[in-house]
Amino acid sequence: MSYNGVPLKQFAQSLQDLSRFLITTHIQPDGDGIGSAIALYHHLTLAGKQAWVVSPSPTPEKFEVVDPGKVIQVYQPGFQLPNVDAVIIVDTNEVKMLGPMTPAVESLKVPILFVDHHVKELQNTQDHLIDEFAGSSGELIYRLIKSVNGEINLDMANALYVAILTDTGNFRYHRTSPSTHETVAELIRKGVKPESIFQSVFGKDSISKLKLLGEVLKGLQTDCEGKLVWVSISKKARQESQATLEDTESFIGHLTLLRGVRIVALFREEDNGSTKLSLRGMNNQPVIEIAKKFGGGGHRFAAGAKIQKPLVETISLVLKEAASKL
Repeated sequence: MSYNGVPLKQFAQSLQDLSRFLITTHIQPDGDGIGSAIALYHHLTLAGKQAWVVSPSPTPEKFEVVDPGKVIQVYQPGFQLPNVDAVIIVDTNEVKMLGPMTPAVESLKVPILFVDHHVKELQNTQDHLIDEFAGSSGELIYRLIKSVNGEINLDMANALYVAILTDTGNFRYHRTSPSTHETVAELIRKGVKPESIFQSVFGKDSISKLKLLGEVLKGLQTDCEGKLVWVSISKKARQESQATLEDTESFIGHLTLLRGVRIVALFREEDNGSTKLSLRGMNNQPVIEIAKKFGGGGHRFAAGAKIQKPLVETISLVLKEAASKL
């Protein structure tokens, strides 16, 4: 069986041939990374395998619904990773995205397998489960489980639902497909309660987050006759508001609702003085090449980068590049 040319049976056989797995995802994990990791963990343990989930960053509070059994361990310096036959990294296809956990994973000297839906950065992907046309990594985990007639229990269904819900922008992003909705329908039949999940994930906003959002939107700027829109978040503004880094992750979504916009950008000053760039492309406007120009990556229409330059300098450089694409 294959899907968009991705050999599900081949990947599933690779898992069948091994016994002990470390599952992880990228730093600052999102719902797709956490949900995919937990669903895969349950799939492997139900198949009689041994598996551990170790994340390079703590699980955000809003995604704790995905891991009621507290399966996820958080990597810290000195943490001893388990002896395994393979490492499975979900929701990225770059080992460097594990951040401080990268050297420890590489030192295990075992095969590293990727399950991902971002633009391929690997030279050879034949041993991995990568489909950049999928709406989420959660959809790939679902297809993997179905390809071997695996069981999907309620914990897995909730995890996969959160993965798909969050990474498709509540089912509104470009790669949301009929298959996406068919998958979600099956998860609801398994017992997922959409309203409950939505409240668990999105019903946790703080007053500090909303106040910061208001201040950020006041500073909204446009160029290229309204086709290019951006906002910035200084470290000082974030700290004064007492909002968290996680609080700011959803801010860019508000910009995508503007009429006529084609590229939206959010610039966030990090604690160490560097800048995090988030980009979205609307109306079939790619942004991946802009992100790659600054050492980043992602999807064709949703990408980002961590740029080792101050906020003001980064804004100037990125806006010039973005304007050249319009």
